[in-house]
Amino acid sequence: MSAASRIPSTSLLFIDDVELAALHGRGQLALTLVDHNQLASRQADLAPAVVAVLDHHADSGGHQAAVPRVVETVGSATTLVFEYHRDAGQKSC
Repeated sequence: MSAASRIPSTSLLFIDDVELAALHGRGQLALTLVDHNQLASRQADLAPAVVAVLDHHADSGGHQAAVPRVVETVGSATTLVFEYHRDAGQKSC
């Protein structure tokens, strides 16, 4: 456990802990890209599983069907995540 965050290490999940290709092969994978708007070249086979993009980097032009697809130049992708959830909450009220 990190003393600063009080998050137990058993609560953390890393990309190497998940068999993404197996999930994708079974049609059980839906990816949201945050702080990236394209997959790494070694992950290109997973592109059909990208359902959402929230990113602040230069737009690579991919994943046009993603919903939401927010690629805007702001200081941090965290801003886009916050704004997306804030706006979604206002629509449901």
